[in-house]
Amino acid sequence: MGYHMGGGAVLGLSDPTVTAAGSDARFVTFKCESNTGPVRFYYIEKKPGEEGEVSGPFSADEYAQVENAKMLPPHSWTARP
Repeated sequence: MGYHMGGGAVLGLSDPTVTAAGSDARFVTFKCESNTGPVRFYYIEKKPGEEGEVSGPFSADEYAQVENAKMLPPHSWTARP
């Protein structure tokens, strides 16, 4: 999380940071980046009347396989560069 100062500057960015997300009726998807590690992907399966189940972290290659198998929604939101 951080404060967008304009011109691409962000103050107080924490590590790791969600940089992309998406959702549909069944899933919420996230892409997390950090300054100290690899990009990781997660998804939450929505379950009516109970807490969703978080799956991950996945590498980009692992996530591509899961994304296709489960028909996960694409990331429709991306953090500003």
